[in-house]
Amino acid sequence: MIQDNVVLTAAHCYDYDCDDGVIGYVTVQRDYDNQEQQRFASKFLLHPFYDDTTNRNDIALWVLAEPFTVVHKYPTLPVQTTFDGLSVLAAGFGTTVSGGDVAFTLQQVGMEVQEDFVCEFYYGSYDSDSEICVGADGGGRDTCQGDSGGPVFTTSDCCYYPAASVRGITSYGAVCGTAAGAVYADVSFYRTWIITTLLTEGIIYENPTNQCCDVCNGDGGDDNGVDGGTDW
Repeated sequence: MIQDNVVLTAAHCYDYDCDDGVIGYVTVQRDYDNQEQQRFASKFLLHPFYDDTTNRNDIALWVLAEPFTVVHKYPTLPVQTTFDGLSVLAAGFGTTVSGGDVAFTLQQVGMEVQEDFVCEFYYGSYDSDSEICVGADGGGRDTCQGDSGGPVFTTSDCCYYPAASVRGITSYGAVCGTAAGAVYADVSFYRTWIITTLLTEGIIYENPTNQCCDVCNGDGGDDNGVDGGTDW
């Protein structure tokens, strides 16, 4: 979620998860203490050049008919390209082994952005301009089935609160946990598309975390999400 009424996800999730247009928002566990929320999506905004054969441009925005009641801070959209070696976190309710059951409790794993040649070797359709390759040297840490559309992100302390920046959107991979890693849509590459697409729907993207950090750093906090801003 990048706003209380906007979900950033993978375009291919539309093919599998949107028969009824219901989106769920959970905290740490599914239906934990009755905190699960469900909303209907009023619009599904897939990237116009999404290719379901190659998974190229696998990114989408879901605009909700009614906003969620959000108890956390929204993540930022990075300005600068994600670089090799960057330590990232992935989160989701997917399986922990290939072919296993989806998780009841939200899972999180630390990985690193790999050099492009790793995914170019394992995945013929990999595009180094619009995708990032994420995994662990030798395998063992990965996203898996059911994590599609979820975030790969970095964190930093901002105004004494943890702030996250979404670096990638889980797209596709091979067998979970192998040295092949997996492929993620590079959010920094699509940042302009995200903001302009929302504008066409009358939604102004705001970056509250960046504003918070700019104010704390004495930089004014005037970022509207289009130019400048703090890159985590």
